[in-house]
Amino acid sequence: MKRGCQAILLMGCLVAVGSGCAARLGRDYGHVLFNSADYFQIQIVTPAGAKDQSVTIDNLLLLPAVGDLPEELIDGMLLTVWQELQQIIPGSVIMPRERGRFAAYTTTANLLGDDGRPAVQEIIQIGRVTGSSHVLLPRIMDYRPYHPQRIVMEWMLFDVKLGKMVLLMVGNVDASEQRVLVAADAYLRQRKAKEYSSSNLDMMLRSPRDFNGFAMAQAVSALKGKLVVASSASMKPAEFKELHKTDDNYKYLREIK
Repeated sequence: MKRGCQAILLMGCLVAVGSGCAARLGRDYGHVLFNSADYFQIQIVTPAGAKDQSVTIDNLLLLPAVGDLPEELIDGMLLTVWQELQQIIPGSVIMPRERGRFAAYTTTANLLGDDGRPAVQEIIQIGRVTGSSHVLLPRIMDYRPYHPQRIVMEWMLFDVKLGKMVLLMVGNVDASEQRVLVAADAYLRQRKAKEYSSSNLDMMLRSPRDFNGFAMAQAVSALKGKLVVASSASMKPAEFKELHKTDDNYKYLREIK
């Protein structure tokens, strides 16, 4: 009888240890509940007395990410963010061409001051020239390209008409955190066409391009309900304005050309 109890106890311990190993290795997340975007904090700056907790977008100019990020990853990140934004504000997002006339004006040196603060007037001016209602500037605060990868971000949304920032989102995606592994597992199961396997999850968490794509998707997911498309009656397609020599933007556009 005593030996039987010991055997049952030993078996229970082995099961518990096995479950713990599975969780640590990132294999079994079915019993864990996390909001995939709960690691992003969002602050919306609204006029005094306003109750609206969302920002209405007519047309949004998406600028390349600035900050601490390898240049070869910036273009892929920009395209991923653009694609993800189409899911929540379809048809309202534009982005500058990689080697277009705005290239020299969308660099980290031009959009961030030496103190790390955004060059608000420069950002607003670019928004005016492109005829945008809002400008979104993602900033990479810290980036760890080796395993476990980590990316710390600050996203700033500017209202061109008001001439100021109206939304700030900060957060980080760290592959060493359980909640990020849970979200990565769900992302891979739901979004990727190839057959799911735990090895694919490991590959995604070790690939800088794939991991950043996942991180951008999580960031945009956190903005659902915070960015809304303007009604069709007021929405105008994003386009370059016709400028004249008397226009305040004329000199700026001449400098870009």
